[in-house]
Amino acid sequence: MNMEKPMKKPLVLTVAFILMLAALTGQAKPDCSTDIIEQIRPSVSDLPEGFMFGRIPGFAQKVLKGNPWLMDRRAMKRLASRIYPDGDFSKMSAVHMTIMADTKTPFGDDIVCYIIVYRDKSSAKGEIKKLLKFAGYNNDRVLVLSKENMVVFLHVDDTINFHHIQELAGKMGRKLEKIPCRG
Repeated sequence: MNMEKPMKKPLVLTVAFILMLAALTGQAKPDCSTDIIEQIRPSVSDLPEGFMFGRIPGFAQKVLKGNPWLMDRRAMKRLASRIYPDGDFSKMSAVHMTIMADTKTPFGDDIVCYIIVYRDKSSAKGEIKKLLKFAGYNNDRVLVLSKENMVVFLHVDDTINFHHIQELAGKMGRKLEKIPCRG
């Protein structure tokens, strides 16, 4: 009978430790996972009339491996601050890029869509503030949609194409609304 008491204490501590670890692990998971990107990214049917997926020029192929493309860490590190001012790649879990070009200029970047999944909500909060500030200064060329720790960032080079990203944002927004985010 005396042996049972010492055995119960380590068992209780082990169970408490496992529960605490499970709770912490559950909190660290992102609210939106990277697999959602495939469900909301622009498809061929989403391309505006007269547009195509842009071609990557030879000089840029060292960094940009394809289009559409889920960036690797090297590309994210190199391009994060070029996607939006002070973009912090260390807070990004995944970045998907789709470049759309007018068929007359296949190497152009007339419309660009980035889908960014941040590591967690707290990382997303600060980065989304930066994006929204940038969008505020460029409200005739930029649209931002966000959900939990994910953001869809659309921009056009020429304001004449703004209506295309408005339509695309509507389509992507409807897709995003239907997807429950829980890592």
